[in-house]
Amino acid sequence: EGRPQSLSQWANRVLLLNFWATWCEPCKEEIPLLAQAQEHRGNKLQVIGIAIDSAVNVREYAAKMKIPYPLLVGDIAALNLMRSQGNTAGALPFSLVIGADGKVLQRHLGVFTAPQLAAIAV
Repeated sequence: EGRPQSLSQWANRVLLLNFWATWCEPCKEEIPLLAQAQEHRGNKLQVIGIAIDSAVNVREYAAKMKIPYPLLVGDIAALNLMRSQGNTAGALPFSLVIGADGKVLQRHLGVFTAPQLAAIAV
């Protein structure tokens, strides 16, 4: 919707920040797994997609795929955040798992598998 968002609105939950793009084939492959994790564990785990893409592309793709978790559009600050968290190449998908205390619990480059998602402690 074009407004900055604060992660504090999802306080007291484990956050899975997933950096992705509509043009990224591995990202598209991962979205159904993330959607399933959100639907089954949404009371304790909040998936948030941060798209390195245009708002128009994200809006159209989200509507087509019926993505059940919030999607944000990242700019250069999102790229800088990924790089500062160890993804120096800026490769996608890249995810951060952040504990309810705000500390990074896990950094994950590449597509999550269903067992990997299930193993995230909430």
